[in-house]
Order: sequence, then structure tokens, then C-alpha cells
Amino acid sequence: MTWYESAIFIAPNEISTEFLKSHPVFKNNSYVLPAEMEYEVNGQADICMLGDKGLQVIRPFCDPEDHCAGWFDEDYIDWNNFDAKETVIAPINICTANNEIEPEHLPPVGFLAMFKKLARDIDTNLVFFDSFMWEEIQNWSSRVFLEKEKKYF
Repeated sequence: MTWYESAIFIAPNEISTEFLKSHPVFKNNSYVLPAEMEYEVNGQADICMLGDKGLQVIRPFCDPEDHCAGWFDEDYIDWNNFDAKETVIAPINICTANNEIEPEHLPPVGFLAMFKKLARDIDTNLVFFDSFMWEEIQNWSSRVFLEKEKKYF
């Protein structure tokens, strides 16, 4: 089984909502999840609470040269088209800390820098979530852009 996901999650506010509506790329690749979402897991119903205003999602992102581009059922956003003058933790440092993460699937530094700047510009919390699974190999990473950049894998 193979699965890829690469998305930005945003705690909505007026600035982020207007930004997404007017952005030439993101306006066609974003949506809002409702504040409450009912779901079922193993026959048990539950409700996921996503805050008063729900959760904004921008997806999917990838490198068109990476084989994962062919796995998305929809148009994807080329993450090589973004950049900003921000200092970020380089993705290769994640690979050094975790031998199972394959560097070719990680986003470029310019892409992460752009989202670090975006989090400050729209004045809200933003998370970049990136994962892939291929047979028994499962790799997960996420970055949180608040006042300081944090990474999790």
C-alpha cells in the first residue's frame, strides 16, 4: 500500500480567510473543515472539535519530479515554486535525526520558509503536515510555525 499526504492546516482568522480567497494558487486548493465533524471508527461514533471557526486546509503539495506526484488523484501544488527570506530548519536535518525518512520526499527549504513567513503575515497558527507510506515504511513529519519554528517527526 502506498499513501502520500502533504497539507497546510491553519487556525482561521479574518486575515487568513481573505488571504486564501485572493491567493492565485491557494484559492483553488483550499477548503474549510467545519468546527464539529462527526465520524465513526471501528463502529464507534465520535465528534472531532476543530475550534470555533473550523480548520482551513491547503493541499496537496509535492515535487512534480517525485514519483509521489503520480499518486495524487487531483491537481497538486508544486512546492518548488515558493520561497522567502526566512531561516528554517533544513529538511535534511530531519533525515539526519531519523534514518527512515527519505530526503527526496521532503519539501525544499524555500517552501518551508514561505510558510514560516505566511504564519507571521496572517497572524495565526499554521502547521505543515507531510507524510508518506510505502508497504512497511511509514514516515511522518510536521512543522509548526508559531513565534518559533518547531519540527516533529
